[in-house]
Amino acid sequence: MFDTRRPGLIVDRFVNAGSTRQRFAPPPIGTYRFGKGTFMPRYSYHRTGYSRAVFAVSLLLMVIATVLQPQSSLAADDPNDCGEPGEYGVIVYEKPNFEGACQSFSPQTNVDSEILSNNRIGNDRVSSVRVGSAARAVLCEHEHLNGVCETFFRDIANLDIYRIRIRTSSLYVGPDCRAGAQMDLVPSEAILFTEPDYGGYCLALHAGENWSDLRASFFDESPVFDNSISSLRLGTDVEVELCEGYDYQGACHVFDTDVASIGSKDEFGPEPNTASSVIVS
Repeated sequence: MFDTRRPGLIVDRFVNAGSTRQRFAPPPIGTYRFGKGTFMPRYSYHRTGYSRAVFAVSLLLMVIATVLQPQSSLAADDPNDCGEPGEYGVIVYEKPNFEGACQSFSPQTNVDSEILSNNRIGNDRVSSVRVGSAARAVLCEHEHLNGVCETFFRDIANLDIYRIRIRTSSLYVGPDCRAGAQMDLVPSEAILFTEPDYGGYCLALHAGENWSDLRASFFDESPVFDNSISSLRLGTDVEVELCEGYDYQGACHVFDTDVASIGSKDEFGPEPNTASSVIVS
């Protein structure tokens, strides 16, 4: 019941009526009779209509439920805790060194990730990325995988030193090179393999991303792609020109479709796999 003298507050008032404790409405304002068999009025102010005991029990149950809640559920609600990317997953972060707000993506979310402005991570905010052990991440500067794109097969702590920088507006998640002929490519993506039939190490490039000297090493194991390109996969909007000399010198050949074994076509004379530089357009 509400105390008319203090609107918004609730009053509990009791009287002694034999062996039964009963509740009754407070008397009108200004009436303060304390006759026989009547206790002095006791006013207890609460935020709810329940007694203190009920309120305390409810609060205790809420605390217990929070403590026992699975940690995975709590992490899912934390924008700064995305857990592990999983074998085929990718996690992007708004700050370098995998810090700040983050969001997880997988091959099943590729439709949603084509417009990052519609996602929690937002547009032009990706500063670092974690890549699952069997995944690859393609980051593009415009929506729907357009503009400058770059492919990553491993964790990158600071994207600002790469070609894509902090300009990611769309994202594609796919399998790594071990998928070979089964890989779905982004339209601007070209993947070069060191073995026939899309095997061995791979190098992923995009339109406008050229290499004048394939003697450079790209992995900790230090394999080189110079004189090693044996097969290639191409997206629908890209061509690759392989040249047998450095700085795009010597005999060159343009490819506009997948080739499972470059050496079998003798594009570079009697010796197969003689490419030392590559142009992607």
